[in-house]
Amino acid sequence: MIHYPEGHEFPRVEEPEYLTQQQKCSLLVDVGSQMAKDWEYAGTPGNRNDKSFAWTPRSTCEADSATTPVAIPVYGAEYKNFNIDYNLIWTVYSGGLGLVNSGPAAYIATENGHPHTAYIVFRGTLGVTDLIIDAKYQLVANPITKDPANGFAHEGFSEYFEGLGIVAGGYRPKEGAHKPAGPTLYDALNALPGKGIKHLIVTGHSLGSAVSTLVAAFAVNLDIFETVRGSVSASPRVCNPLMKIWFEGLQDKQGNDLQHRFWRLTNTKDGVPELPKENMGPGIEYRDVGRYVWFEADYNADADGVTIPAGQKIGTTVNAGSFVIGTYYAIKTQGLIGKTDFTLIGAVENEPGVIFKATGVGTGNGKADIANLLQANPNHNPCCCYSFAINHPEDTYNRSFNTPGDEFGGDCHFPIIPARTSSASSPTG
Repeated sequence: MIHYPEGHEFPRVEEPEYLTQQQKCSLLVDVGSQMAKDWEYAGTPGNRNDKSFAWTPRSTCEADSATTPVAIPVYGAEYKNFNIDYNLIWTVYSGGLGLVNSGPAAYIATENGHPHTAYIVFRGTLGVTDLIIDAKYQLVANPITKDPANGFAHEGFSEYFEGLGIVAGGYRPKEGAHKPAGPTLYDALNALPGKGIKHLIVTGHSLGSAVSTLVAAFAVNLDIFETVRGSVSASPRVCNPLMKIWFEGLQDKQGNDLQHRFWRLTNTKDGVPELPKENMGPGIEYRDVGRYVWFEADYNADADGVTIPAGQKIGTTVNAGSFVIGTYYAIKTQGLIGKTDFTLIGAVENEPGVIFKATGVGTGNGKADIANLLQANPNHNPCCCYSFAINHPEDTYNRSFNTPGDEFGGDCHFPIIPARTSSASSPTG
């Protein structure tokens, strides 16, 4: 069952309205998540190269069908009622090893019949480079105001947010990357009022939820929208106690408190929303913001932990023959002569970026990077877990979810593996 905040002290968005809002947001997030997978399997075009990314919006999540059945495509998207802006908003960020990465982060959509409301939709974590962003938990000054008096935010999420382009002129703070083809966040949002948009809803999943938190505050600060709302899922913590106070003081042009109109859907069996921990060490504290909405759905008892070999860390490259059974890896390369067949040791496909739980040590000369559960954890899945729950609020457990060792042996898979359009390369380069 979906549970709402205790006390209902601030019913500025009534629960039925929230339910409908989050159902729509989950659908749009699933389209964005599939977009990210399509980009990965196209070879990450635009990431340190001049190849363009031909995006065709798709709805591949069967868990959305309860409220949004497939209908006649609109602008190529396989779901009804939404119009998509094909100009993706890209971010530029550090990917480790001295590399600068660029990747599609968000898109804007409007719903037929609601011409004055726009959704800005952020995808979740994809690949090892995003995991590096997730792991940068040191605190930096509020990236929206740059004033320490307004608190501090997660370093990695702040970098990703700033890489969207948050000042006039299209400036992005990272140099050395291929210039993204899409608009900056600043330009994209500032163009909306001229198109009749008065209301903005910000949504995302996982990393996309964390960035959405910053973007919602940013949009309020722009003071160009009558209302700003947030409706996210599986969000990690973003800011320290002082920035939480600042966030709670934000109001849109109609005088609505952002704090009471920013909803966080959370699976209590998903460990990601508990990260970073509230106390990460001396001077490093984190707090939740927004209104907490929760459900409980546990698909894998092993999802609460991950095996990391001693002396190694997430992102470490491991050679075939040395994989540790029970550890999650992201395929980096099959190698050349004497290729590694990753499908023999737990992977669904021999493609870069595929995350698998090792069932053997491997053979050949392939390589894989140690991953974590942000993608592999079924309790974190945006479609089969979160979308199913919000579309079935009375019974949030998805018995058709295909998970390792699942007694039901279901058929819900997400995202789907797209057809290859070019030779893929690792998201890390």
